[in-house]
Amino acid sequence: MKRFLLVWVSLAFVLVVGTALTSYLVFHRIDLRFAALAQLVVIPIFQVAVLMWVSGDWNLRALLRNLREARTRVVVVAVLAVDFVVLGLGWALQTRPVVGLAGPESLQPAWIGVKALAVAGALAMLAAQRLQPLAGRVWFGLLALGVAALGGESFRPWLGALPDRLLPSALPTVLKWLAVYGGIYLLVFVGLVHTGTMLRRRSPLAGFFVDGTCAVGFLAGVITVLNIFFWPYLVEPWASVVRTCLSLAATFTLVGCVSALSERERARA
Repeated sequence: MKRFLLVWVSLAFVLVVGTALTSYLVFHRIDLRFAALAQLVVIPIFQVAVLMWVSGDWNLRALLRNLREARTRVVVVAVLAVDFVVLGLGWALQTRPVVGLAGPESLQPAWIGVKALAVAGALAMLAAQRLQPLAGRVWFGLLALGVAALGGESFRPWLGALPDRLLPSALPTVLKWLAVYGGIYLLVFVGLVHTGTMLRRRSPLAGFFVDGTCAVGFLAGVITVLNIFFWPYLVEPWASVVRTCLSLAATFTLVGCVSALSERERARA
């Protein structure tokens, strides 16, 4: 996933700059319509997907190998099964109270928070292992604190007031959101990519699941960017899709950490 992101950023940057310069110098205007934005975001995704498939970085054999390996981990299968039921009910009863992803007083955000706190606990366990380098232990420890803070958002919201607390009130709201939430999103992605690299050294399966986290997180970001072109908040059904992506991101990160922890236990055995 690291290579996917790097290539996507490169292609998207070239496409945005090339399109803007061509529009301005040749047609003396810059297209700011939604169709133009969607093309600049989505077209590089298809380009990178084709490149990754043709180059062999993505292939069905590797996917099936990791899925077969996941089936041998009881905890991984159990977490995925429970999450499948919870999210399945969320979509089947989408607008129902408590259970539905878009229902009033839905417990789905709390479910995400519980999984995030479980991820923080798993990362703390990784940080406590003395067999790995000190730098790795420090990284997992700091990451555990960050994930715990993000997971706490589901129970005691704090992100909503962050832009006004960090930036001057005179700045436009859109710019404050872009600076704060965009910055947090980039930091989370950098952290995920580095964590995936570290976990892959311990367990290829753990790296596979963290790649899955990056994939659904990237999808959530793309949907959010395209959605806020029209509305300053997520609307249905995209709000439910983004919530599902965030829930899956927490799940994949959790089973990735569990896979890394269980790899050590298997090595001991």
